[in-house]
Amino acid sequence: MTLRTIAKALGASALALGLVCTAAQARQTSNPRNDVDSQQLRGILDQNGDVTNVRSFGHDGWFDRVAVSGVIRIMGTISNRTISNVEQGDPAQRPVSAFYHKHTSDIAVENAEVNFDAQVNCWTRAHLVINGDDPLRLSLDSNDQDHSRFVSKHDGRRFDVDEAYVTFANFAQSPFYGTIGRQYVPFGNYERHRVIPLFTTVLSETQATAAKIGFIMNNGLQASAYAFSESAPSDNVRRNRVENWGVDLGFTGGDTTFAYNLGIGYLRNMADVDAISNAINPASTLFLPAGWEHRVHAWSGYVHLTGGPWLFNVDYTGAGRNFDATDLPFKDGGAGAGTGEARPRAWSIEGGYNFSSWGHDSTVAIGYERTREALALLLPRSEYHVSYTVDLLKNTSLQLEVARHNNYSDNDYTQTYANNFGIDDVKQHKWIGAALLQVDFA
Repeated sequence: MTLRTIAKALGASALALGLVCTAAQARQTSNPRNDVDSQQLRGILDQNGDVTNVRSFGHDGWFDRVAVSGVIRIMGTISNRTISNVEQGDPAQRPVSAFYHKHTSDIAVENAEVNFDAQVNCWTRAHLVINGDDPLRLSLDSNDQDHSRFVSKHDGRRFDVDEAYVTFANFAQSPFYGTIGRQYVPFGNYERHRVIPLFTTVLSETQATAAKIGFIMNNGLQASAYAFSESAPSDNVRRNRVENWGVDLGFTGGDTTFAYNLGIGYLRNMADVDAISNAINPASTLFLPAGWEHRVHAWSGYVHLTGGPWLFNVDYTGAGRNFDATDLPFKDGGAGAGTGEARPRAWSIEGGYNFSSWGHDSTVAIGYERTREALALLLPRSEYHVSYTVDLLKNTSLQLEVARHNNYSDNDYTQTYANNFGIDDVKQHKWIGAALLQVDFA
């Protein structure tokens, strides 16, 4: 699973809380909020999981122990500007990106997933997500060659094993669990009511083959620690070592009147975040050297509140120190071209309201986001947006969103960056309109 738009979603069912063999083993909960309802706990175990179509496992045969679900997302976009790969100046120059005044529009199958969950025994569950897309360039994608979140251009269909992991847990017996395999590590929080991904998501989503251990208490307290193989540094001396790790701590609770979801996270080396790893990779359009110069730790935090029909979310993700200028540059630094060091950070605030429109469940949301020193990732300086989501039919929803992007000024560019990207007018701003039709099935 590459970095997703709301769109890119969130994969399929995390059923680890159903890891019991008989009904008698299941814990009894008098209040689904105070005891942490199973849907939220599933989300804790697989924050990228779409748990709307989970069904119970039977025990009559192997097929009854396998759940199949999926999702199809079709997206349309329109914008008053675009970024395209072009040759500028000397024909011998490599392709660079430049802003154009031309508008862009597109329709594509943004994401299609099939999800398999197998209850192997009382303690073991296998989870597999097969993902295919014909992606709009609306998200920083770990396989894209152009890392702008805002380019609407197809780059070929892909077919991936997005997630493949095994979970060992039986919450009827113990609050502890372990997960190993290809997964999205719990750095940051991806809950949102948007078509276009949050800047905090761009700076936090990390896919890795990792080992994770943790616990989930009935009172809503949860924590986990994980480790995975770190990408190689610039000297290429250390390879294939499990040297990157992180921890997260969260607390979920409340009732139907008021509910909360709070959490903080730490990642030892932010260079392994999907978007940043791509930027440092020489295959990207950033044309920067391969491998990172030094580790940069990162922090994430979120506060998500629900009060009756109202929603309020605050998210933060940021580097704890500067990257080396050869990894992620920002400004000149006053000591020659390209010597400025970036410390990318992002925060977002969003409010929403749930209501019924013509008998259909709906949500309207408005939000504001801002980044600092994230120019090398081609993120805008700020954005404000408004969105509307409506459940048209059972398991069928439509999301509409309009966003305004305000870009960095030309004072924020290094000469190296300008040479590589050839951006003539960096003060141009941008409007984006997006619509997402989503169909879930099980």
